[in-house]
Amino acid sequence: MSCQVKEYYNRYHTNKPASIYFNIKGEKTSSPHYRHILDLMRVEKAKIISDIGCGSGELLTEAKKRGLICHGVDISEEALKAAKSKTEAYYICADIELGLFYPNEYFDYVTCLGVWEHFKNQESVLREMVRILKKTGKMCIFVPNKNYILHKLGYETDYQPVINRYSLDEYIEKLEKAGVFIDKILKNNFHLSNLNESFGYIKHFIKLLIHPFLIFLPLRLSYHFIFICSKQSYYSNR
Repeated sequence: MSCQVKEYYNRYHTNKPASIYFNIKGEKTSSPHYRHILDLMRVEKAKIISDIGCGSGELLTEAKKRGLICHGVDISEEALKAAKSKTEAYYICADIELGLFYPNEYFDYVTCLGVWEHFKNQESVLREMVRILKKTGKMCIFVPNKNYILHKLGYETDYQPVINRYSLDEYIEKLEKAGVFIDKILKNNFHLSNLNESFGYIKHFIKLLIHPFLIFLPLRLSYHFIFICSKQSYYSNR
């Protein structure tokens, strides 16, 4: 990652307010998004997980509750300070584009959530994630769609540095080229469903118009894609 990206996330995590969620009993809990990701991966207790670009550790906080052995990698020192204050894990501050300092086939689960689009050398990072994943492991990549319906209407949704968004077909091609078998593709439309994040009257009005039909929005026009993947080698050797 570039110095620009590192500086951005150090500033972001220095000023980021704490995210607090509550369950039905009114107890503090982790984000439903991260719980959903771990449910999709069907994680098991005592397995090893690595969150690539772990940020302030929200996913690892939930993973730790489920009894997983947690590892997190991020370029931002400030993000890792926040992560360490939340949950116990093995943290590394490193530029992921220079390589991941783990042995081959070390992790049962690898996640990269809302991060992959910020790498300049995306192919090398993806190959590294595949390399450290066990033959029987699962990987989850959460990425933005360049054909998102609001992008089609000319509205930007992400002002973070280095944005490389692709279409559904382009993501599939890149994943398969890296040696990945795609088990499942799901859509995420939190941006459209969250009316609090509507900056400007026109965008808010468009969201209100689309909101009742959100369930019918096609995968190819959705905000984000969730890819649940395995290693191709696992399937070819069965």
